[in-house]
Amino acid sequence: MRFGVIGDSGTGGRLQYEVASRMGEFHGRFPFTFVIMLGDNMYGGEQPEDFERKFSRPYQALLAQGVEFYAALGNHDLPAERFFAPFHMGGRRYYTFMKGTAQFFALDSNYMTRSSSSGSRASSRRRRRRGRSASFHHPIYSSGSRHGSEMDLRALVEPLFVR
Repeated sequence: MRFGVIGDSGTGGRLQYEVASRMGEFHGRFPFTFVIMLGDNMYGGEQPEDFERKFSRPYQALLAQGVEFYAALGNHDLPAERFFAPFHMGGRRYYTFMKGTAQFFALDSNYMTRSSSSGSRASSRRRRRRGRSASFHHPIYSSGSRHGSEMDLRALVEPLFVR
């Protein structure tokens, strides 16, 4: 299974289009079937033209080849993004999807609570999985000086990940 991961991508500007172009080139050499989006998918407005300019147009070549995008919300995203069909969120802040025998969890780290993390734990117990992966916007480990580790989030999710 091959997949891509992007975050803080939704500006609609030149750099986003350059990254999308590089992703398309890479996809030609190393075909991936889906992309996990780590939040800040769309900075600013969320009118129909914004979804077009900040998602559909930049990733048009990948979308045309059947690459799917699975989003998590970031702190610059509006909750309405969870209803945008190409993000595969199904109107939910927290969701899971399967690819082969691997289970993927997309979590909204803006509003993480004990109940949302325990729901993910219950979902992961339903069947045996070969692999599990969780994605969300805020880092629980980071060496960054501007955006460092989210210690409250770490305390909430790390025990789940260790189990």
